[in-house]
Amino acid sequence: MAATIDQRAICDSFRIKELRDTQIRSITAIQNGKDVFVGTRTGSGKSLAYEIYPVLNEGKIVLVVAPLVNIMNEQCRRLCELGFKATYIGKDGSDTEGILAGHFDFIFGGAEHLVEDTRRRAMLKTDPYQSKLGLIVVDEAHTVIQWGEGTEKEGPFRGSFSRIGELRSLCNVQMLALTATAGPTGRRKIMKSLCFKSSSEVILDSPDRPNIKITSVRIPNNDDLSTVFKFLIDDFLNQKETLPRHVIFCESIANVSKVYLTFLKHMGQSRNLFEMYHSKTNDKIKEQIRKDMAENGKIRILICTNSAGMGVNFHNVHNIIHYGLPREMDTFVQQMGRAGRDGEYSKQLILYKMHKGHLSRVEGDLVKLVKDDATCRRKTLCDSYVTVHEPVIPKHKCCDVCEKQCDCGEESCPDIHRALAADPDNMEDETVEMEREVTRDDRKLLRHKLSVLKYSLESDLSNVLITSEILHGITDQVIDDIVLKCHTIFTTSDILKMFPVWSFEIAVQIMKEINTVTGDSDMYDR
Repeated sequence: MAATIDQRAICDSFRIKELRDTQIRSITAIQNGKDVFVGTRTGSGKSLAYEIYPVLNEGKIVLVVAPLVNIMNEQCRRLCELGFKATYIGKDGSDTEGILAGHFDFIFGGAEHLVEDTRRRAMLKTDPYQSKLGLIVVDEAHTVIQWGEGTEKEGPFRGSFSRIGELRSLCNVQMLALTATAGPTGRRKIMKSLCFKSSSEVILDSPDRPNIKITSVRIPNNDDLSTVFKFLIDDFLNQKETLPRHVIFCESIANVSKVYLTFLKHMGQSRNLFEMYHSKTNDKIKEQIRKDMAENGKIRILICTNSAGMGVNFHNVHNIIHYGLPREMDTFVQQMGRAGRDGEYSKQLILYKMHKGHLSRVEGDLVKLVKDDATCRRKTLCDSYVTVHEPVIPKHKCCDVCEKQCDCGEESCPDIHRALAADPDNMEDETVEMEREVTRDDRKLLRHKLSVLKYSLESDLSNVLITSEILHGITDQVIDDIVLKCHTIFTTSDILKMFPVWSFEIAVQIMKEINTVTGDSDMYDR
């Protein structure tokens, strides 16, 4: 017999006006005993599917696997404010006994805690959990494949995420997977990895955000950041505290630093109004940024990697900028969804380069979205997720492609993005001096790695009587110079310009070693 839910009681419990259709469907499916995959857009209230579970199933425990501590902390705080008992593994020692005894409504934990820690695995087999655990939730479920799986060249970022499905062998309970970003192929992989049952239910909506206008701009490979961001620098200098909030997503920590230093050069006297956020940011500063961005705080521009894409609750953001492209369409959509969560008209600007070494590692549909100037960018997005494309009217609020076809006659048409309307001729052509912090141990490790690289290259041609200078350009002196100046090296072009390394392929290998040692990624920081 199909379960029925008291919608009014649920709304009263969570202080909301009404339930969305996807929320009703997901809650009903869970109450009917099914495994459920919910793939709905950011801000659609997916979490309610598990948050209501202890209300509808008195005495039952919900176990939530989440990727980041700040997500766990924020969710626990919110649930406690609503009157639930919630905690997360690793919070502090005071909750340990209560967790073991199953005294909480919600228990959050990382995949490593639950999959690899033998004590936690044993905990799930104890009587309190065998009798009271009712639902396992995987929040941000796209991490199951994005973080849990590796590639031919790289191992997994956090391999435990690919093993979450093992928990089903310890306790036979329902599974709920939540994500805003998973295409058909990714969805099937996630459900298979989590050992979903054949009777499971999939609840989806379009990843499209019709209130967000998409604009794509190609920038030179050797771009000058002062020129690229002139429009925003000018707006900031004119408006300062009244500037609408902007979030700039970068593909690597190095690029975050470059963009930040560019703003610092032009707007240094107002440095309290812009911040940077990535995986290496100090935890105390991260918390300050999260708190500021969750309310009408002082930060007007946040420059970040995708670490902020999952870990920060963006409030009153209507301008998103991508400086470079992430690898996957899913990550792109997730970042896009940080804008316009209040339903207000918002703008998304994509700044990309045609560098083949970059685009070759980006998902094909995403490359098409940014490069194809003949097809509606929103249609390309919907086609990628096999969802229906609903045209946006008036067209000038859809994307820069459709804007050219709009003849609505409204006063605001055309609504060309400031990045395209700005005049870069008046911007000084200055070079921003970029530096990263590199410790003595880092330099020592880099020297070792470069020496190993030099030896491997020479071993490949051990029978050829050619010097290192001619063979590949890596000599002991060059290694010394690279180690000495590694704090100023950010790109393959830097290597080719600064040192007598003539081969692009060799420069790529050197850059890879520098990235490995300094913690930068040549694509994006996860």
